[in-house]
Amino acid sequence: MGRRAAMEPPGEGAGGAAGGAVGGGEPGGEAGPGGAVAWTVDGEPLPAGEALRSARWNLRFGCLGLPWLWAVNVWLYWPVLTKAGARAAAAAGGDLLQFRQCVVRSALGAGAAAATLLAWVLAYQLGGPGLLGERAYQKLDVVGAFY
Repeated sequence: MGRRAAMEPPGEGAGGAAGGAVGGGEPGGEAGPGGAVAWTVDGEPLPAGEALRSARWNLRFGCLGLPWLWAVNVWLYWPVLTKAGARAAAAAGGDLLQFRQCVVRSALGAGAAAATLLAWVLAYQLGGPGLLGERAYQKLDVVGAFY
């Protein structure tokens, strides 16, 4: 196996589409002397520990009111959410399994934040005072507070 083939994500042949994002050139997520790696959406391998720290940081700060970090986490580590990525993380265990759990939680948080924003847009912006009532509409009006 050549050097280039050993660096490709599992499930990805020469020029193929990513089929799995966790693991390495060898089965079980081991990448030889470097240890387990996690693959990002752009095909760059990250050491499992570094990927776990990054995913945890985005997850925690997303909980502090920055839900766009959850979306960044999901986008950056999208391949781990695929079936092949889930199988590779389960097979490798350890940091890679915790890493996948952080990305899954970020996906759930991003989905909940998007659903909340959509509900607000539909209720407040489109429904207006007719749906909420004049008093509740004025109380929730953030634009009027600045004028």
